[in-house]
Parts: sequence; structure tokens; C-alpha cells
Amino acid sequence: MAKSLSYQEALTQGLVYPGSEQEALKLTGGGKGFASSEAFKKAFDTSYQAKKSEVDALTGKVQSLADINKEANRLWSAAMGASTKAYGGALNRYYGYVQSTDFYKQTSPSYARWYRVDQTRDLINREIDRLASQQKGLSGTMEQAMAKYKATSEKAVEAEKRETGAAAAARKRLTRGTAGLLAKAGGAGGMVGTGLPMLGEGTSSQLGEEGQLGKRVKL
Repeated sequence: MAKSLSYQEALTQGLVYPGSEQEALKLTGGGKGFASSEAFKKAFDTSYQAKKSEVDALTGKVQSLADINKEANRLWSAAMGASTKAYGGALNRYYGYVQSTDFYKQTSPSYARWYRVDQTRDLINREIDRLASQQKGLSGTMEQAMAKYKATSEKAVEAEKRETGAAAAARKRLTRGTAGLLAKAGGAGGMVGTGLPMLGEGTSSQLGEEGQLGKRVKL
């Protein structure tokens, strides 16, 4: 069940994604009002999914650079193992491949054509380390935020179960109490809720015997 929360309450309960505080503040008019817990959850999920996309993109970049390294090493090894006659062509294939990659085009140092494979590898590995560090930071924030979010959600579910159970128990007690009262009121065969005998029973049924009008009246 959705509840109205202030910004501070949502923040305390882990419903505000780290770094997305402004989005959550907008829901409460700059922190002056309230918003439903569902609205905060939707904003949290939007921010979480955006960060997940960033992490996925970084993962793709790291894999792409690792693939470049692998192919560059293969071409370099082929050139180093080539005959004197084939060496020039094999080395040019290595250079051509390196220069065709997005990594080279983005860095594009004028002297990159003369890099040896170890120099190329070192440059790529430094970039992989930088991206991996960024990826690790984002992933760590995501894990911590989601852990707090799940803990809050689980507590809310448990609280709702307790409330539902308490309401059901109260209804059950009320039903038992009502049934007991009805049984007491009508248990002796009387009219329910009055304590009076049923019509036609009790003293009125004696009419017509010795209590009839005119009976035993002597002049």
C-alpha cells in the first residue's frame, strides 16, 4: 500500500538513489511537501536503470579493448615470426589494424604508427584499468543502494502482513462475540434480542384453561 512520505523519510528508507537527490526533491516540491512511496520507488528504479546502462556500456568498452589487445598481439607475433621477405607486409598489417580501431582514432597520436605491440598493449591496458575502476565504483554504489532498497521493501511487506493479520484476528473475535450474544438471546427458544418468549408460549398459552373469562364466576 502506497504511503505519503517526505523527502527526508524517503531518503532514510533508501528510496532515493545516490546521486539522484534532485529528482527525488522535485517530487516533494523541493522537499517541502510529500509524495507517495510508489512515486519515490519509480524515481529510484529510473535512476538505477540509467546507472545499469552505464555499467553495461563500460563492460562493452573493456571487452572491446581486450579484443583489440588480443588481435594486436596476434598480428605482432605473426610479423615477428615472418621471414625477412614477409616481415614488412606482416608488420604493416599490425600497424593497419591498430590504426583502424576506435581506440587509435580517439587517441590518434601522430607517432602511434611506430608503436611496438608492448607500447600499444600498455596504452590499452591503462585505459582498461581506468574504465574498470569506474565500472567498479558504479557497481558498488548500485549494490549498496539496492540492498537498502530491498531491506526497506521487505520491512514494508512484513508490516503489511502484520496489519492484515491483526485485522483478520479482530474480525474473527467480533464474529465469535456476536455469535455468542445471539446464542444467549435465543438459546431458550425465546425471541432473538428481546429475552421474551415466543408468541403463543408462556403465560399466554394458559388462556383458555382456568384463567378464561367467566370461569368460576358465581353469582
